[in-house]
Amino acid sequence: MRIKYVNSEDVRGHIREFNNFISDNFNKFNHEDNPELILVTGGDGSMLKGIFDNYHNNIPVIGRASGTLNFLLSDFKDNEKDILEGITSDEIKVEVVSATTLSVSINGNDDNFAINEIAIGGDFMDYFDFEVITEDGYFDNFHFRGQGISISTPLGSTGLNLNAEGKILQINDREGNSNKSLSIVNHISNKKINEVFIGCKTVIKVKAGRGETARLYLDGKRKIIELKNGDVITVDIGKDIQIAFLDEREFNKKRIDFAHKKRV
Repeated sequence: MRIKYVNSEDVRGHIREFNNFISDNFNKFNHEDNPELILVTGGDGSMLKGIFDNYHNNIPVIGRASGTLNFLLSDFKDNEKDILEGITSDEIKVEVVSATTLSVSINGNDDNFAINEIAIGGDFMDYFDFEVITEDGYFDNFHFRGQGISISTPLGSTGLNLNAEGKILQINDREGNSNKSLSIVNHISNKKINEVFIGCKTVIKVKAGRGETARLYLDGKRKIIELKNGDVITVDIGKDIQIAFLDEREFNKKRIDFAHKKRV
């Protein structure tokens, strides 16, 4: 398997050491023009950046865990050389997971997407008027007033559960197809939403009061867009991304462990 290494810009010493390790032992990774696998190192932020940068390439991304949480990354267990040699020789088969993303448009501009979630809100104590409409009628001109609203993919539903008690969703079905359900939660509002719905064209209209500014957050603070009154945000199912793991079961165990922490 042909591997392309994305040299990390992280200045921490152990990251620089791995950059040097790749240059010394697998320098061809730095110059691979036709990769079958993208390799990144760092934490979940580095992994998300690797996925984001290769969103349109449909190439699986694998992460070497060297961050704090390492939710989306694999533990190479200080055995990087043998593992990378095994992957390149096809003696080690990585396990690839397909995951749903969100396409996001503002007033018909389709340049945005989210891997984990989108959120609409403002500053502390800001309140907005929201209207939610789904193409299938699940939300039919649903109005509420509150601080914000979030919609997550199955991949991002773990984080939404930790932060806002959203529903945790399966990422794949038994055949390995990506789950197209979405989790939706609103925040401090006069009408509570905490539901799962089948992903479809979803229109969100938000109206701010005097002196308040609503913002669209894509994958946390990866991208923040200031909204104007009258802006129409449309969320729909985007293209699948491919995430590779040395052991998919370890990733699924992390998700179960996170869910368990919320139950106790």
